[in-house]
Amino acid sequence: PLLIRKPVAFNEHHVEAFATGPVSVAFGDEFTRFDTRKIPRTPNGDLKFLSRVTQKDFVRHQLQQGAVQTEFDIPPDIWFYRDEAAMLPPYSVLMEMALQPNGYLSADAGTLMALPDVPVRFRNLDGDGEITREVDLRGKTITNDVTLVSTTVLHDMCIQSFTFVLSVEGEPFFNGSAKFGYFTEAALQNQVGLDQGQLVHPHYLDHPQALVDITPLMEGTKTHPAYRLLADHFELIHRAKVTEGGVYAEFDVRPDMWFFDAHFFQDPVMPGSLGIEAMLQAMKSYAITHNIGKTLAQPYFTSTLNHRINWRYRGQITRDNDQMRLEVVITAVETHGDRITLYGDGSLWKDEMRIYEAVQLAVDIRDLQGQEEYDGDVITEQVARL
Repeated sequence: PLLIRKPVAFNEHHVEAFATGPVSVAFGDEFTRFDTRKIPRTPNGDLKFLSRVTQKDFVRHQLQQGAVQTEFDIPPDIWFYRDEAAMLPPYSVLMEMALQPNGYLSADAGTLMALPDVPVRFRNLDGDGEITREVDLRGKTITNDVTLVSTTVLHDMCIQSFTFVLSVEGEPFFNGSAKFGYFTEAALQNQVGLDQGQLVHPHYLDHPQALVDITPLMEGTKTHPAYRLLADHFELIHRAKVTEGGVYAEFDVRPDMWFFDAHFFQDPVMPGSLGIEAMLQAMKSYAITHNIGKTLAQPYFTSTLNHRINWRYRGQITRDNDQMRLEVVITAVETHGDRITLYGDGSLWKDEMRIYEAVQLAVDIRDLQGQEEYDGDVITEQVARL
């Protein structure tokens, strides 16, 4: 039968205009004066995870509260599943699905007009997220219920807090909260990081073990093809040293990297979600190096359910930076039947400044052959795809 969608509040045409086009097309004539300016945008290209807005519940310029419901249609062959064995996409993708509608709600509510008439940027400051169930999202439409909880305007700066709930087929699977800020370009250029300008040295950098190329850990083996690091868009570590207690890793930043143009138009910056993903990749490298999944017949990595990860950002990686460095301290490794969970706390540096931290990071190692929800055909298809 032909699927006929009802008219929506904000459609694909509006989404594209907000991402890379005239913002007045997205939000109406009141925004015409912003059409020729550099203003906060939503991601585009491979990082555009917003298809439409189905419901609005806010009054423009009344910024203390509001809510929207958005949707994102996931094609069956979308890029972030091509290299993934798990049913859920990588954690960074879930973060982007959850957070991008926050930026839409903030913009459409007219936050820019509450600030002085100077260029500003929109940045995620803090957040947390919990996955409550495992579900295959390929070919599905994801619904996000976003609520604006509070707004604080301080001269040329604005801080806003949000909550989000991602659902598929009417059932929630990912929830959390996030805090965003509007900052002038000068304020961003003068950021002092998480340590108020003090240089905090990565602990494992001084470990006598040598840094090694991490690329082989992306290849897997004939017997364990899914037990490896993600590649392609998720190649976020170039070199690492894996110690008994954790991981130190480095990533060489190039101006032509794929995510800069996608995040954002006229304001290229590495997504904070990819910094969190890099920390999770480091934890996976720890597991592979120490052969933690050796007791499982067909090990693969996936997200940990019913566990809340917290992140905090006080800086940004741009095309001007040469290197991203990170460190994850493994705090626990727990085994529960055919599931092994690694826990850790991570920090990330741009060049010499520590700008991200994440606590209660978690990664699961599970057995494809031990999952009741998989049948033989699904296992065969997933392994073959890898």
